[in-house]
Amino acid sequence: AQETMLLLLIGIAANLLAFLLDHLIETLVAQRARTAQSESSFLHSYAVWTGSALLSCTISAMCVDFIGPASAGSGIPQMKSVLAGMRVHDYLSVRTLCAKMLSLVFALAGGLSVGKEGPYVHITACAAALFMRMPGFRRIARDDGLKRQMLSVG
Repeated sequence: AQETMLLLLIGIAANLLAFLLDHLIETLVAQRARTAQSESSFLHSYAVWTGSALLSCTISAMCVDFIGPASAGSGIPQMKSVLAGMRVHDYLSVRTLCAKMLSLVFALAGGLSVGKEGPYVHITACAAALFMRMPGFRRIARDDGLKRQMLSVG
């Protein structure tokens, strides 16, 4: 029963987080476009569009650097290591989750060609790890086999 409830929570959280990320990216890109189009000349418009892209990408890099260095990279190779039994410090923490989400939003809103799939794997695995820390699911977290299964669901 605990496993089923945890699977349900992970699925709901994954969908809500994906929706939130897509909505934030769409909102930031629309705001960048509105701001750039409101300029009087093409040159000013181009400068605002390019400058906002640079700013957004810089913020993305700073999120990884200052909030959660463990959030660097796609997420899939590190998850393979975690599922193989390797312990990576802070890889599934709240800080890493926040840094990964913020950096992904700002990178994509800034126009970087970054795939969402790898970061989504990492983000949902972080959510699964957070759920397993809740009092009702600690039994699952203590069992390495079940823990790996739940992390792989993410």
